[in-house]
Amino acid sequence: MKIITSLILFTIVAIGFVFACLNASPVNINYYLGESQLPLALLLLLALCLGALLGCLVALGNTLRLKKENRGLKRQMKS
Repeated sequence: MKIITSLILFTIVAIGFVFACLNASPVNINYYLGESQLPLALLLLLALCLGALLGCLVALGNTLRLKKENRGLKRQMKS
């Protein structure tokens, strides 16, 4: 099982490396205070990380609400 996991991880890293090499051309980014130039692969990676972070924050709010509701229901069952 360890070999299969290592092989899958190596394949994902290799695909990511090839993707980054093929998309190394710079892209202009215009924002309110100025502009910047980043490689396309880095820009896509930053967008992916930002989306994952925002998704985790949304899920965290929902999880905390459900845990609070669960504690209230446990208190009701005890009484």
